[in-house]
Amino acid sequence: MPLWPTDPELRDLLVVLLTLYPLARILRRLGLNPAVALLSLFSVVMPLLGHLLVALYAVSRRWPALPTPPQSGRRRTA
Repeated sequence: MPLWPTDPELRDLLVVLLTLYPLARILRRLGLNPAVALLSLFSVVMPLLGHLLVALYAVSRRWPALPTPPQSGRRRTA
């Protein structure tokens, strides 16, 4: 019995399920809606279609501007 499924639909479903959580975390860190990661389920119907839709969503949205981090050390003046 092979370790990787030979049925293409099962293999695509397995890949989508393995990438669903990391996609949601990436979108959350970008400040976008993590539920959009469910678009990757379209990859079961047509391979890579869902991942392309998620990438297009991330590219087309405005990312939140984060403030610059404070300086870590104090400067000494003479």
